[in-house]
Amino acid sequence: MESYRRPRDPQEQRAESGPMASDLTRRNVLAVTGSALFTAVAGCTTDGESDGDDNEEALDSRVDERVDGEWLLHRATPENTAATDGSGPDGEPSIAWERAVGAKSGIDPLVVDSLVFAYPPDGRDVGTLEAATGEPTAAGPLASGELAMGSDGETVVAYRERDDGDELVGRDLETGEETWTTDATDLSTPLLTMRDGVAYQGGSTQPYGQAFDVDDGDDRWESESSLPIDFAVDDEIVAYASDEILAALEADSGDQRWVEEFDAALSTPPLIEDHVVSATADGSVLAVDSSGDLDWRKQVADGAVTALAAAEGRLFVGTESGVVALDADSGDEVTRSTISDAVRALAVGADNCYAITTETDGDDPENRLVALESGSLESAWSVEVPGAVRSRPVILDGMVLVRVLPSAAVDESDFDETLLAFA
Repeated sequence: MESYRRPRDPQEQRAESGPMASDLTRRNVLAVTGSALFTAVAGCTTDGESDGDDNEEALDSRVDERVDGEWLLHRATPENTAATDGSGPDGEPSIAWERAVGAKSGIDPLVVDSLVFAYPPDGRDVGTLEAATGEPTAAGPLASGELAMGSDGETVVAYRERDDGDELVGRDLETGEETWTTDATDLSTPLLTMRDGVAYQGGSTQPYGQAFDVDDGDDRWESESSLPIDFAVDDEIVAYASDEILAALEADSGDQRWVEEFDAALSTPPLIEDHVVSATADGSVLAVDSSGDLDWRKQVADGAVTALAAAEGRLFVGTESGVVALDADSGDEVTRSTISDAVRALAVGADNCYAITTETDGDDPENRLVALESGSLESAWSVEVPGAVRSRPVILDGMVLVRVLPSAAVDESDFDETLLAFA
């Protein structure tokens, strides 16, 4: 396989300024935000080290109340669409609960079986919370110091650091039993994409990309090329972006299918309507077909595109002045939002597109969670979010989860983040 541009130094990758920071190059992030960067330690550091023993204590102390809906992967789906069937709150919500979580992960809060997986703050061993109440679970599927990377609904794959080499571990979600382990070669950011029983992992050191079975951890393939940390996967291809390069691998073998280079930095692509879609730092959105041919490219904003989500044949594009909906097949504009604030993150639920926005005027910009009707992009409701947002909205039935850095934080390295539940 031909070798392409090596990913940036892990320390450079860790400098982010919001949910799209893991999607865009550092140069693009600076162009998007024009504000100070934050440091999110992307590797999973721990105060104490897991001994690797099975965590076989069953989850027999669960609360009876449950929250339906799931968010199994970073950006929700293997295709990176940030879309789910969750319906979100019926009307304007308030904060139902808030809970301190660790600041050592750039991954969206993962939710399965009404459990929320978040890196634990100092003083707490296990990061699983009850979605209904925000209370830490008495016993969780993960051992101390493990960070959930993704789940298929039955197995959760976690990352842990060890003195003799970092590991990935597969655990049964129901019992917490450790079913397999495999070496993790110094993952700079533990992001994982799963599809049809196969997990796809990128990283900044060798192997640059790999695929392995979720059931037993056995390798499917390892890439010899320099790949980024994040993939979008469908039945045939594994797509990725690296600076100005958009490329695809064969999903079953890891062989390079095609590589295309453009004239601007590109965001991590979603896959929709047989297209690999990406956005640029200069305000355009483009779609490449499964053969690597450019199908369409549209200019949607004067500044950078800040967020992407996709559902039901539509591509939702966040900009510095609101949300634009495009037809995913043609790229034609369908509608624009009635809000005009800068968009920092997007996700799509059953009926609404949810945006994290920031006012661009004033000395003390206000962050808000806004629900936009998916068809018209008219505002359904809007609530203030206290603090700087560090994840995209995670949509469940009747609930939206958002991770923030509290406004009171001065030295970000000394503060845990807070997980907010709007319901």
